[in-house]
Amino acid sequence: FDVPYCVRKAKQVADQKEPDLDTLDWGLHLARLARTVRPDSPSAVLAEARLRLRKGDRDAALGLLEDLRELPKGSGDDEDAWYVGTRLLGDIYLDELRLPDNAIACYTDYREYGKSVADTLYRLGEAYE
Repeated sequence: FDVPYCVRKAKQVADQKEPDLDTLDWGLHLARLARTVRPDSPSAVLAEARLRLRKGDRDAALGLLEDLRELPKGSGDDEDAWYVGTRLLGDIYLDELRLPDNAIACYTDYREYGKSVADTLYRLGEAYE
């Protein structure tokens, strides 16, 4: 079973500008398959969370992103997925749920990421404010 293939295709579906519902369902199915085989894969968890967000299932996506923060960072694509998921969770905490303390924890962790830019500091400042 090719977990990286499933994750890669699910990510491609999540990245599409306007996928139809069937395509979103297919991507979500691939992400779930990947999570079944590798439940500790941050890449698979992030793919499923992003697809659930695209489908409007915010509560399930939030739960997945919170679970993602509990997983080890890993390395390579899994590390990237962990940090991207952490940033996404921080955005949801700050913009939608109005939980700035939780967002601060997410943005602080995201600052350790090598690809973190000035926008992270801006968002961190918004959360503190």
